[in-house]
Amino acid sequence: MNVDLKIDLVEGKIIQICEVTWNAKEKIKTLWNTFGIGPWAIYYLRPPDLTDHYYKGIKVEDSSFICASAKSGGIHYEVSQPEYGMGIYSELLETKGPGLHHVKLYYSDIEKAKQEFKKKNIFVLEEGKFRGDHFVFFDTEKEHGVVWEISNCADAKPDETYP
Repeated sequence: MNVDLKIDLVEGKIIQICEVTWNAKEKIKTLWNTFGIGPWAIYYLRPPDLTDHYYKGIKVEDSSFICASAKSGGIHYEVSQPEYGMGIYSELLETKGPGLHHVKLYYSDIEKAKQEFKKKNIFVLEEGKFRGDHFVFFDTEKEHGVVWEISNCADAKPDETYP
């Protein structure tokens, strides 16, 4: 199945809301059957496709997580699940359990945006690259109640789809 994830990308605007769970595939089935959210594009973020991955300033050589994304209205709804290794998703599940994790903003120039946020005392918690997408999570949960992410939203082919 071809999953259309095309949305309008406007610099600095919200493009995604994400929840984290222990079982992404079961969660997307539930969202599909209960609310009709989908179809879903499923990605396995792991080496060698996951590169330049840092968590709290430490280079992460071996980690893996699943991200499933569906278009809902004008944004993406994402469900993420850690598989192994260090990362922000594991930390949330271990400390708070499943639930809302982050809101993502679109920026075409990630390095420039990182510098602008740094000037506002908003610092990187985790970042990496996956098939052309450069994603950055900021350490904002304590002050804003949720993690904020930025990404250049590269169009990557999914590893699988549902349904």
